[in-house]
Amino acid sequence: MTVLITISLNRSSEVGKRGNSLHPSLKRTYSPIHLFTYSPHKKVAFTLAEVLITLGIIGVVAAMTIPTLMTDYRKETTAARVKKFYSVINNAVMFAAAEHGDVSGWMSAPANLDYNENLNFVQTYLMPYIKYTRYDNCYGNSVCVYLYGRRRNVFFQC
Repeated sequence: MTVLITISLNRSSEVGKRGNSLHPSLKRTYSPIHLFTYSPHKKVAFTLAEVLITLGIIGVVAAMTIPTLMTDYRKETTAARVKKFYSVINNAVMFAAAEHGDVSGWMSAPANLDYNENLNFVQTYLMPYIKYTRYDNCYGNSVCVYLYGRRRNVFFQC
């Protein structure tokens, strides 16, 4: 079923004027079918306003979601690093316990040890079983051991 819409281009007030009059037999006929068909002569494009509105919406959605994604990524990265650190230290303690006996016998009593005593403890019980890049004196009498890592050095304090 085709519906024809006829638009008359005759303007009764302008028929007698020179230059503005249209031939009385000129009529344009439109069909709703032609609105949805492809024509090689008709150029189809988006307007600048449509493009700018679309980009604005995309920008707003990105501005709302990117901070959340970055926060989630940082949390997952931190959790993975903590798990790896725990695994490395736990393995070192397990190997040291297998070689040196029960952990409770490693120190006589908790005390305020100086840097050299702390360093001796760490070198005896932990350092042989972990990969580390360096160690140094940090925070007074404490020993900071920097574990081997690809991106950042992770250290623990004893």
